[in-house]
Amino acid sequence: MYNWSTLDADWRERNSAILSLPRGAGYWMWKPFVILDTLLDESLPWFSSVVLYLDAGNHYIANPRGVVGRALLHTDVAAPLLKCCLESDWAKRDAIRLLAPAEPPAIVDRPQNAAYFLIFRKTPVAVDFVRRWLRACEDYRVVTDHDNVEGYPNYPTFTRHVHDQTAFSILFKLSGFTPFDLDEAHRVMNLSRWRD
Repeated sequence: MYNWSTLDADWRERNSAILSLPRGAGYWMWKPFVILDTLLDESLPWFSSVVLYLDAGNHYIANPRGVVGRALLHTDVAAPLLKCCLESDWAKRDAIRLLAPAEPPAIVDRPQNAAYFLIFRKTPVAVDFVRRWLRACEDYRVVTDHDNVEGYPNYPTFTRHVHDQTAFSILFKLSGFTPFDLDEAHRVMNLSRWRD
């Protein structure tokens, strides 16, 4: 179990400007930190351990083992593919430009991946991915709601920025990981809480 005092003090200090912001206790930038810390736990064997993440307020309604097994058949990191929104709808332009400078259609014109139910196999590939996600979330231009500063407006369809999820989704796509079906995710978990 994690709380504010269990997060590394040096990391908290280095990132205090973002972590002090009230929304998501720092725009949820602590999420990849907690996941990375868990993946690096020495008691978890490499290649056979699986770490699941579920946002607070949500809960499992069935055993996720089957979903996890299918989701990890061809990938070390898995997340549900949303049906509601393209990356360009839910990602501010700075985040897109900083993480995927060429803005390829395979990133911006495809649905975003959810970051409220995540699956990681403990492998070097997954650990490297979470490190990159954490670095992205440590950049206020990527994770916060601050105005774009890179000189490009948001896409015309932009409706909201979803912070850590945006960084996760863009990096997930760039890494070539395989998403799993949203309906399958919702058969084993209840999304009883959505971000305000």
